[in-house]
Amino acid sequence: MRIGIDTGGTFTDAVVVSPGPRGVRLAMGKALSTPGDLTAGALAAVEAAAAEIDQPLADLLGRAESIGYATTVGLNALLTGTGAPLGLITTEGFEATLPVARAAKVAGLSPAETTEAVCWAKPPLLLSRQRIMGVPERIDAHGEVIRPLDETAAAAAIKALRDDGVTSYAVSLLWSVADPRHEVRIAELIVQIHPGAHVSLSSAVPRIGEYERTMTTVLDASTAPLVAEEIRTLAHALAERGFAGHLHVMQSSGSTCDADGGLRAVETLGSGPVAGLLASAELVQQLGRSEAIATDVGGTSFDVGLITGGEATMATRPMIGRWALAHPVVEVVSIGTGGGSLAWIDPVLGSLRVGPQSAGAQPGPACYRRGGTAPTLTDAAVTLGYLSELGQVLELDRSAAERVMEVDTTPGTIVDCLWPAGMSMGVTAAGQEVRTAVNICLSRMFDASDDPNVRSQILASCVSGSFTQTISGAFDDGRDFSAMLLDGLPGGSGARWGGDGSDTGGYLTSPAGLCTNIETNEQHYPVLYRYRWERPDSGGPGQWRGGVGVEHAYQLHRAAGTVTSTVFAHGQQPPTAAGVVGGEPGMQHTGVYERADGTIEVPPPKQVGELAPGDVYANLCGGGGGVGDPLDRDPVAVEHDVAEGLVTEAGAVRDYGVVIGDVEATKTLRASRRQARIERDPEPPLEEPPTGRRLSSTVVLANGHYLCSRCGHEHGPTNEPLVSLLIVSRSPVDERTPWPSARPGADRFELRRLYCPACAVQVDVQVALANAPFLETAELIED
Repeated sequence: MRIGIDTGGTFTDAVVVSPGPRGVRLAMGKALSTPGDLTAGALAAVEAAAAEIDQPLADLLGRAESIGYATTVGLNALLTGTGAPLGLITTEGFEATLPVARAAKVAGLSPAETTEAVCWAKPPLLLSRQRIMGVPERIDAHGEVIRPLDETAAAAAIKALRDDGVTSYAVSLLWSVADPRHEVRIAELIVQIHPGAHVSLSSAVPRIGEYERTMTTVLDASTAPLVAEEIRTLAHALAERGFAGHLHVMQSSGSTCDADGGLRAVETLGSGPVAGLLASAELVQQLGRSEAIATDVGGTSFDVGLITGGEATMATRPMIGRWALAHPVVEVVSIGTGGGSLAWIDPVLGSLRVGPQSAGAQPGPACYRRGGTAPTLTDAAVTLGYLSELGQVLELDRSAAERVMEVDTTPGTIVDCLWPAGMSMGVTAAGQEVRTAVNICLSRMFDASDDPNVRSQILASCVSGSFTQTISGAFDDGRDFSAMLLDGLPGGSGARWGGDGSDTGGYLTSPAGLCTNIETNEQHYPVLYRYRWERPDSGGPGQWRGGVGVEHAYQLHRAAGTVTSTVFAHGQQPPTAAGVVGGEPGMQHTGVYERADGTIEVPPPKQVGELAPGDVYANLCGGGGGVGDPLDRDPVAVEHDVAEGLVTEAGAVRDYGVVIGDVEATKTLRASRRQARIERDPEPPLEEPPTGRRLSSTVVLANGHYLCSRCGHEHGPTNEPLVSLLIVSRSPVDERTPWPSARPGADRFELRRLYCPACAVQVDVQVALANAPFLETAELIED
């Protein structure tokens, strides 16, 4: 006799296969899952199946030879953000491996979302950057120890994470697949310093490519304590009730693993959906067909898989949700939209959203009559008449579902449209400067609308920031090489109205572009990377900050002497990552040679040079532009950026007027900054903006005059250029880019900041040739 159990977020199902006098008998049972004690739901489902064939539970379990168990506890924890408190220990200098995420800002998004730049965002981090600790150590692609592990620093990192509440550790060092000794030693230190904590090592994942391997290790560390507790509790409960057979756990690869046989939690993340897909493949073959689509709607997730040639397909680039995996996986696409997923209205876009939050089994959808008060997909299905009963487990209450389906909407939003609907921004195929100009024009047009849905389309510009360099020479074994090191487009994305830009999020024209893994380049070329991190302060300051860019550096390693190097750097002036509606531009892309003697060189674009042993080439990608006045940014957001290493403390003071940890000093500094802009006490903002025709976030038109929408100050009549009515300050354009002395022609450009003469709000920031005429920021066109 065999038993199969599938535990989901809302229901648990059991199937019993037993021999009988007339052939194989099947019995099925369903029970509500029990959050906090999933074993109870599993036993209830098996008991329901046993009752169907008139057998006591103990007799059934005593006769069972094996139990196959599929679980979604790990997957549901990821989709709902309820994994174990975890920390990551990695190689010093490469703490940004997860935040950079190879700049995969559209991976896992829906087809519709991939066409809208304001929707682009990288996969959510499963832990704060503050819980990512780098330790001094380095192993190269050949397994050679370049830098021994600093055990004192490793112990300090473990203690800091332990004291911060971490209970599960992920350890992922560069090239641990070539030599795991440093990871093994760190695991030993964790056992000594933090007994009882869980440890996941990346060396258990035999895959080159530090991002996918690190992500897999973090996913394992996040879910392992929950999965281990569930399996342990289930095994004990089954044994107490007479089960003496083998307990097998379904894995994402399509195989099973004995519960006591080295089970890794990360390999169970697709366990339930994969089991169903394999059963569907068997059914397809029995029906004499070879192609099918299999779906599985659970309480928390919705899963889809393909069957081709009669078999379930394996993923070529495995993912779970929006996170990359580094082990074989039957291809099942999972999203956080199941029967219990909650419906809600996006406060920024005004659009209808579903999930990833779920009502689960308790209280569950409102139609279950168990206390649910928020609308779910199941409530919608019941209201529409698609679903009228749920076996014999629950009686569905349509009236209860209808009561929670009442949704208040705002006229003019996506879910309550008014004609004409707001347009969405497309992408031109012109040059960088033209793209920037078009981007600014469109964003200013959107900013002139009173419709918040239209204004949500405002998007500051990005700088390309790609790292492209050719190197040629010889390996130390005499083999010649010539190659292009291409590192995708890891510059920062522009901010949008209501949200910061995507950090290291790439350029708009290459939404799916990926950074190269450090290990991939080191595997093929004679280079050794010194670091790769997020470039602090590179994002344009604003009420919403531009995304920061990547910074990394490498030197020659196992090369036969000097190599020829050609850097294709952008480095143009002025900055093309312009801000909008008062936001500042992001930093420019910069390539830098740090010679062995300590001198710094910034090569012009397309210059052929040399990289000698001991020299270091650093690539500093630019950041995206900001949106809105930086002095209006929430100080809490600035403090968070400083804590995460995206803004320096000096940058917080310089760009945002924020003194970290001192609320009163921040208020005083910001007041003095505003006063300095206009050289007198600024006017206080109005409680309500003045009435009139909106021209931008800071300017309205009323009775033939320009008015400040913040304080109501009358700038002057519309027959005069607006820029002539504002306060102007000028500064060098390289204020936002380091190494100005090495940038030929930088002094030809300047930043021009324009302020309201009364309240000092930053109306606009222009980047232009020095002594050139001002650009008009508003032009009235008669209807």
